[in-house]
Amino acid sequence: MKLNSLLPSFAFSIAAMSSLSNADALDSLGHIHSLSFAGEEQQTLLLGAHHGLYSYQHNNANLVSKQAFDVMGLAREPKTGTVFASGHPPQGGNTGLLRSDDGGKNFTLVSEGLDGPVDFHQLAISAVDPRRIYGVHGGLQVSNDGGKSWRKAGALPPKLLKLAASNTQLNRLYAASEQGFFVSQNSGETWQKSLSSPATTVVTHQGRVFAFIVGQGLVVANESDMQWREIYNAFGLQVLLDLAVSGDGQRLVGLSQKGELLESLNKGESWNSLPPKPQPVTTQEMNGRKIYQANCQSCHGIEAVGETYSIDGLTTEGFLFAPALNGSMHGWHHTDEQLVKTIMDGSPRTAKMPAWKGTLSETDALDTIAYLKTLWGEKQKRCQGPGHMDRNCLQGH
Repeated sequence: MKLNSLLPSFAFSIAAMSSLSNADALDSLGHIHSLSFAGEEQQTLLLGAHHGLYSYQHNNANLVSKQAFDVMGLAREPKTGTVFASGHPPQGGNTGLLRSDDGGKNFTLVSEGLDGPVDFHQLAISAVDPRRIYGVHGGLQVSNDGGKSWRKAGALPPKLLKLAASNTQLNRLYAASEQGFFVSQNSGETWQKSLSSPATTVVTHQGRVFAFIVGQGLVVANESDMQWREIYNAFGLQVLLDLAVSGDGQRLVGLSQKGELLESLNKGESWNSLPPKPQPVTTQEMNGRKIYQANCQSCHGIEAVGETYSIDGLTTEGFLFAPALNGSMHGWHHTDEQLVKTIMDGSPRTAKMPAWKGTLSETDALDTIAYLKTLWGEKQKRCQGPGHMDRNCLQGH
């Protein structure tokens, strides 16, 4: 299955900042590469970002690491809370494997890895024996002594996106790949395909495996029987590239391919944007939400996240998914007048978007647009229409 339209960019096209303060709004961080929960109760959300390791609370991203480096791989030792990371120093090159014993404030070099210094984009630590660490750089590398020495394992599944170590079996590994979900019973020497649909992330927690499977959404299985159960599949045009589960299993945070964070506070049964989108306030916005939910939500998704990916849609020639209208796609590139015209006259590209004139008035269309704008960021509102081509507008000048 081709995923060109599904995952347009793993290297999120957000301009890097020249400097960051200690309490930045989440949307100022630019690239977020990896997630983990840390702290004594594993309730503190850590973000591996372009300029270092951050903790996130109340829409403030506070810099934790004293060293500035591009955090690519991030993993937490389950028993001691030791944080391991890998990435790129500010001057360029690779960091090798780094270790922090104080929650990510200070990192020290453990080793450069095989053919290093390495840049482990994927890191996984065994909960059975935390001395067993897996890293992906030029193939799969395995350490049995806490990252001091390494050996090469077998070939990885093609187009790997995420790696996770079993919580119950020392030599078992899970891999999420564009070509399916894979399991290894021998520390990555050989792999067996468990699911054929594209898998974009995997994480283990207390004897369970969570995975994002395209067409099925977020699924979970007990490691003892590997029988999958669907948790949630209304993510629209979002897929999860990383996932973190809190210590008590109640809170899940996912990172989408658009670089946005999503949060569930009920074990994945429902999800919201992180930070939550503002609620409609004006009469126009509240009326627009009612119109949207009654007429548009069935195609464009809850909170306008777009039509949820389906295997049929991804494998049907010329299939067009209903786009996200929440500011994450190109809807904000159009003026109110252009958006009203599309609502009233329909789309010439697909019969899935009919003409609503005769059912809705232009006032209804404007109310709907007012509601959609509550889901947009400040940049989208500021630079709507022709402004989306204005670099000064996009940069906030």
